[in-house]
Amino acid sequence: MKSSSYHHTEDQIDHLVLGVSSRGGGGPFESLGIDTLKRPFAGKFWACFTTAQIGLSKLRKGGSIVFVTAASARTPIPGTAGLAAINGALEAMVPTLALELKPTRVNAVSPGVVRTLWQKGVKR
Repeated sequence: MKSSSYHHTEDQIDHLVLGVSSRGGGGPFESLGIDTLKRPFAGKFWACFTTAQIGLSKLRKGGSIVFVTAASARTPIPGTAGLAAINGALEAMVPTLALELKPTRVNAVSPGVVRTLWQKGVKR
């Protein structure tokens, strides 16, 4: 017997967590070209943006959207200007979406720097 307080709809989700990486966008500012940043910007910002838009139709009222950004949006690290722009664009969008999409909660989480092989190529 189903509880009257529980309503399951297969089409709905409670939470949408968008942790996308395009594996690009780093490097010295003076050598970063627009063409170099198009793929990583599309692979992270536009991927998160469009997935969130599509996900809204499946998200239950009062659900949540979480964008996973990066410390580069707020922490000045040489060689990460492109990454800062991509992640900063996502973080700048969050407060506006939080107001616009109420009662859906919209947040960003931003992990700190994690040692990886990629990091060896970033000049400090």
